[in-house]
Amino acid sequence: MNGAVSTYASKDRLRPQALVLARLALVVGLLPSLAGCLVIPEDKTYQALVEEEKSSRQVYKLYPGSVRPANELAILLINDVASATVDGFGVSKTDYQEVHVLPGRHALAWRQQFGFSVMVEPALLKEASLAVAVDLQAGHVYKLFADRTYGTGYRFYFWLEDAASRAVVGGTKKP
Repeated sequence: MNGAVSTYASKDRLRPQALVLARLALVVGLLPSLAGCLVIPEDKTYQALVEEEKSSRQVYKLYPGSVRPANELAILLINDVASATVDGFGVSKTDYQEVHVLPGRHALAWRQQFGFSVMVEPALLKEASLAVAVDLQAGHVYKLFADRTYGTGYRFYFWLEDAASRAVVGGTKKP
């Protein structure tokens, strides 16, 4: 009799588990068909648009409206800088290699982590950054740079350079 009660009790415990598994299978089966039904409201003020160019660089469109031609925009190349902030919007080098903005005054900040010999810097790593406000012109391409000197008494250098003229637009270039 104990065996019969035990068997009957285990069947009762399995029924709710089977029901849960059946419901889970139904939900998992419906997810792919429901994926296209999600509606996200569009942010009209700023919208990030990722474009894949022929060079396979990821572009962050940081202005409202439709895509504009390059001659109407200022283009920032992230280069080897780990992360930057453009007008308060964070940009990581691993996500985007270019930022497209409208011409005019923009707040830029970028930071970089530098490695050191333990004899120069006991922490081995040191992070530095720069924040500037610059006027960017339409049709120009700008590059962000971060570098340092070596040995004791090291210094950090951050600068923004016009790619065509190589003129420093913001910050201090490494001598």
